[in-house]
Amino acid sequence: MGEATHGTATKIFLILVLVIPIFGENENFKIFGIEASYGECNYINDYIQSGIGNIDSIMNYINFWTWRTEEVKELVIWMKEYNQRHTEKIEVLWI
Repeated sequence: MGEATHGTATKIFLILVLVIPIFGENENFKIFGIEASYGECNYINDYIQSGIGNIDSIMNYINFWTWRTEEVKELVIWMKEYNQRHTEKIEVLWI
């Protein structure tokens, strides 16, 4: 799934928030690729895998304004909660 509009439609992010958890829970998807820097992804991974940091700080580390949305914030929170319940963790990779 890709976001081709670069911020012109938050409906794309709403779809991500709805669909990614379905893939994670039902289809065993464990990698989420995001157009972000390696460092930004490390902050997200630290947060979702070990609880380091807080969600508002994590969202401020994301340089692309298109990813700094409430929908993406909800998705990152879901990934953290998923990882707390499962031994096989979701990981965020930069692309």
